[in-house]
Amino acid sequence: MPYRLLKVSFKETASHSLIEFLARELLPKSHMNPILASGIVSLGKEVYDRLNTPSPSKLSIDDISFGKELEVASTTASSKTLEQLEKKFRNQLDVSKFLSKEAGNQVHLEKRADGSMQLISSSGRRLILPLSENSCSIGNELFIKSLDQGVNLSIYRANAITIKS
Repeated sequence: MPYRLLKVSFKETASHSLIEFLARELLPKSHMNPILASGIVSLGKEVYDRLNTPSPSKLSIDDISFGKELEVASTTASSKTLEQLEKKFRNQLDVSKFLSKEAGNQVHLEKRADGSMQLISSSGRRLILPLSENSCSIGNELFIKSLDQGVNLSIYRANAITIKS
């Protein structure tokens, strides 16, 4: 089975068609074996991928102990009590207006997928607190602290806390 000498230019080797070119030129046309052809194509693709992927960079591990990381995490948590957060949240203008209209109804605070918060009333009305608003950040602090302490959890809505109106 004679093989031809091939003269391949740089342009052809840099393109994705190199694999097809090798399979077409290296295998004799009268005895094309599909299993051998697919093996050559797979081998060519693997070589091509290995040559063109960047080498993984080394990860540097800082020498920070777990105790130091825990200390940083605990100091960044809100130092306000749950009652202070509730009062501050209720005193926000948009929240206080909503709660005054929903007197006598159950109101829940929950976090949305985009990071914003929403108040949902048992009457069906809702108030979305945009992420950029101060009421959203205070509501988020209240929500996280309530979940951490297991206080004001709603029995009717998963992942929501009850706001007393």
